[in-house]
Amino acid sequence: MHDAAHRLVYLVDGDDFSRKITADLLGKAGFLVRECDGGGALLRGGAFADNACILLDLNLRDCSAMQVLRAIQAQTPAPFVIVTAENGPVTAAVQAMKLGALDFLVKPLAGARLLQSLDEAFRQLASRKRSLDSLREAQTRLGCLTRREKDVLCGLVHGKANKVIAHCLGISPRTVEIHRANLMSKLGAANLSEVLRIAFTAGITAINDEPDENISGREAAA
Repeated sequence: MHDAAHRLVYLVDGDDFSRKITADLLGKAGFLVRECDGGGALLRGGAFADNACILLDLNLRDCSAMQVLRAIQAQTPAPFVIVTAENGPVTAAVQAMKLGALDFLVKPLAGARLLQSLDEAFRQLASRKRSLDSLREAQTRLGCLTRREKDVLCGLVHGKANKVIAHCLGISPRTVEIHRANLMSKLGAANLSEVLRIAFTAGITAINDEPDENISGREAAA
């Protein structure tokens, strides 16, 4: 049983007969299917849906499948792509994988193998979405900090004690403690470990001895 509800598959295949068979298979499995008879039709549709993966045949008639794959990978974030071909050469499969394809299937497509590959694509899509959601949440939390609070956070990420942070910033250790308490409250963190987890999730991993302007921002110091 495949949990395919609300999962959209862009089915790109210039062979009408093959496309219809695959579309019927996916529809019966519960997937939403958007058929495209070529790469041009796919790309003209604009941005891809967030809940979508692409099933792309390499033997397109209207354009190069590799060019289409490059255009797909230029999207941010790029949807996951499974490529297919009828007795396609190994070199084509390797090239497609190098360009970011998640899997390569040989036609005629075996139903179980196709559904397994799509399940993996959507599993990775969900995992990436959770990571992006965590990143955005962490960045939003950090955006609430004042410049000085971010300076103190830089010191904490760098593993510095309060006294060392105070010396680097030219303020008293007591003031560092106040900023530290304030930033923990704003981040909703109960301890230093949670503060560091939020910082690392937001992409803060290495801080110079001087406050990093990319992290500190331009807010007025508290």
